[in-house]
This record gives sequence, structure tokens and C-alpha cells, in this order.
Amino acid sequence: MVPGEKGRALERAVHAIEAVILKSSPALREKAFRIEMRKQLNVGGVHHEIDIFVTVEIAKGYNATFIFECKNWAAPVGKKEIIVFAEKIDAAVAQHGYVIATSFTKDAVAQAEKDPRIMLLTATEHDPALTAPPDGFHYTTPASVKAVITFRAAGSAGTNMTTTGVDGKIVHLYGTDVPLTTNLETWTRDLYERRLLGLWTADLPEGIHPMTAWDERSFGAGECLMEGKEMALARLDADYGVNILRPAVISDYEVSTRGRVIRLAPITVRDIAIDTAFVTLQD
Repeated sequence: MVPGEKGRALERAVHAIEAVILKSSPALREKAFRIEMRKQLNVGGVHHEIDIFVTVEIAKGYNATFIFECKNWAAPVGKKEIIVFAEKIDAAVAQHGYVIATSFTKDAVAQAEKDPRIMLLTATEHDPALTAPPDGFHYTTPASVKAVITFRAAGSAGTNMTTTGVDGKIVHLYGTDVPLTTNLETWTRDLYERRLLGLWTADLPEGIHPMTAWDERSFGAGECLMEGKEMALARLDADYGVNILRPAVISDYEVSTRGRVIRLAPITVRDIAIDTAFVTLQD
């Protein structure tokens, strides 16, 4: 990971931790807060970039501001950076400021101790290649389906089922004309979701796995008509392909006294882009 990306990765981790802390605080359940990344300030013609900028409504008409500076450097953060950060606290009119880095020089620690508004936090980067997704986390998506629908006409023998094509056919179902294809698609999707609940996927490797399912629906007099004939029962037999997706861990950061964030590689499921992170707060 290049230096710029490492810095952004730590910023995202700190943002995720602080967002969870704020959202889970009982004191803030009825109070407003705002958390912003890379906020730009211009005070007296001087520009400042704040990595993470938090404003909290502590009471009606009273707001508190907190800022965070993330330094994901190989070298320790020194005294100069603490002095510059103190100026950012002044510019933001912040009550407190936090500097997060992998290490600090003794001079940096001494400089921070002179300003009660500043707190230094140590960030530990764990090797993502050695971190497993919590609880074997994975996604499941439908990969394929082959469905066959059969009907039994009213008054016929119990085993006398008739397979029918669905294209262009209309079924009169509970008083409404519905294209059979529409009915089949809805039924097939519903059956997939119900059958998936009973499929143990935790130990399945990434890839496509078969899943079979069937369902039956019975009809009373006049509830289901097809081509003028009354149907007593419909049966759906489906062969599904279930795609197991296991995104890799791309970052794992732990911030002292605050929490830990494990972030997974972005993934697209059913045309929806998903960015997943697991946040654990420290007691």
C-alpha cells in the first residue's frame, strides 16, 4: 500500500470507530452530531485540513467540536507536528484534539502534555493477510436457476401432474389475471430465499454450489384457472446455483482506548456496491 493510501486507510478506520462510538452513546440518542472527513477550514486567510471533524450538540444551543489527525507514518511523529496540530485546534475552536499515529517521539509526548486539549493515541496495523473475516463472514448470491412448474387439474388423480410452458400464458389467480412468467419468477425467488435459510454455507468454499428445492400450492374452487381449466395444485421444482463470495481483508487497524476496524475488499452484489467494515469498541 502506497503512503497516501495508508494514510487514507487509517483515516477511514478512525472515522468508522468514532462514528460507532457516537451512534452507540446513550447520551447522544436525542442529540445531533456530525462527523466529516478532510474538512477544509480557512481562518484569517490560513487554510487548514482536518482529517476528521466532529461536532456534537451537548445541549440546546451548545455545540462541542473535536478534531482528529491521523499520521500513518513509518517514522515517529515529532514535536513539530504536535505544535501544528495545536494551531488546528485553535482554528477549529475545538474542545479536544486527538493525534493518532503508530509512534511518537519523547519530545512529541512532552509537547502534548503541555496542552490539556491534546491526546495522543497509538495505532497498530495488523497484517491483513493474517486476519480472518470475523465469524467466517461471507455473501451469498443466486448464480443460476432452472425451474419447472407442474399442475394438477381439479378432479384428476393425485399423481396426474402436467408440465406446462410458461411463455405467453396467463393464469387466473385469486380473481386476477397474471402472466405465468411473473408468478413463476416471484415464487422461484421466494423459494430460493426460504431454502437458503436451511443451507449451511459457513464451511463452503468460495464459488458456485448446487441447491435444490421444491414447493407446492393448493387451490380451492375457482382460485386458480389456466386456459379455462380449474387447477387444484401447482408444484415448483428448482435447481439453483448459489454463489459464495468471501472478500479478503484489506486492512486491520487498532487504535488504543478506542477500538479496532477490520475492513474487507469492496464487492458488488446484485449490482449494489458494498464496502464492509467490522468495528469493535474497547471497553
